[in-house]
Amino acid sequence: MPVAPRPPLVNRVGTFGVGTACYWFGRLIAVLGRITWMIFSTEAIWQLISADDLMWAASGPAKFTGLLLVLYFWELVGTPIKWSKCRGGFEMEWLGDWLDYGRFRLGISE
Repeated sequence: MPVAPRPPLVNRVGTFGVGTACYWFGRLIAVLGRITWMIFSTEAIWQLISADDLMWAASGPAKFTGLLLVLYFWELVGTPIKWSKCRGGFEMEWLGDWLDYGRFRLGISE
C-alpha cells in the first residue's frame, strides 16, 4: 500500500533564524572591528568585542582624540550605539567583570 507524502513542516513560532542572526551579526561586527583596526592601527587603541558589547581602551597623548575618532567612525557607518551604556573611566563593569585600570585589578562584579 503506497504511503501518502507528508506536507512540509513550517515553523511558525519565530525561533528559526535566531542562531543565524547571531552568526551574521558576529561577522558584521568583526568586519567593523577589522576596518577600525586598519584605519587606527598607528594609535594605541584596543577593542574588545563580545557579541553586542564593545569596549575600547586607549593610551598615549592622543588617547581622547583616538577614542572620539573611533566612535565617530562607528557612527559614520551607521552602527546603532546605545548611548546610555557608553561611559568612561578607569573603573568599569564589562560582561560581569570589574575592571580597574588605575590599580591594575580584575574581578567579578556584584
